[in-house]
Amino acid sequence: MPTRTAPLMFPVGHYLGPTVGASDPLAGPHRVRVAGQIHPLPGGDPYTLWLLAHTVVGAPQPWTPAQIAEPAHIAEPAQIAEPAPWLTPARLDRAVAQLAERRLLLVVDPDDPAEAAAMARSYRWNSMLHGHGMRLGWHGRYGIGGPDGPWILVDNLAHDIWRWAPVTPTLWDACEALAPAYEDPRDDDDPTVTGADELLPHLLRRLHLLVCSDAGFLDEAY
Repeated sequence: MPTRTAPLMFPVGHYLGPTVGASDPLAGPHRVRVAGQIHPLPGGDPYTLWLLAHTVVGAPQPWTPAQIAEPAHIAEPAQIAEPAPWLTPARLDRAVAQLAERRLLLVVDPDDPAEAAAMARSYRWNSMLHGHGMRLGWHGRYGIGGPDGPWILVDNLAHDIWRWAPVTPTLWDACEALAPAYEDPRDDDDPTVTGADELLPHLLRRLHLLVCSDAGFLDEAY
């Protein structure tokens, strides 16, 4: 089993920009597509958190809720817009609650079997960007990125999720489809599992990396 870590944030939906006619595009409201429907994303702290949940340049991985309230760990004070931190713990908690109520943010412990399975059975993955295959200098990693080259290099499981999860109805279906390949994995650093329930924590951690790299977006299953 993987080492237990802090819960992970998963922003939900595909950003479509500010609402047409908004007097201030930054202040919002904004639009996010979830399950084929347009959901309003309020400006202010909810909008800030939804963006920050996708991580920031230079942030450590995994990117957890507590790190959003402590930006000094990853940036010089001069790089942080006032007021710092981006969101105080109290503002973070309120924004998490607001986004969760609107079904635009999940905070999930990948090591909690019931919590992880409930998420996996209710959500699906939509991939974006381009696949760049594997090259000699990438040390067994696959490239995913823009047309000019990869933005991230990922391992076998992350690449399998990016490639195959979009054709399955839910993350749990993707997990069940991929699990047999990891009963006897290709590389030593791949997880070795005996079923979908054992693969799921590994899948969610790789999925979090893909979300934080804008390699796709999480959506409600429908």
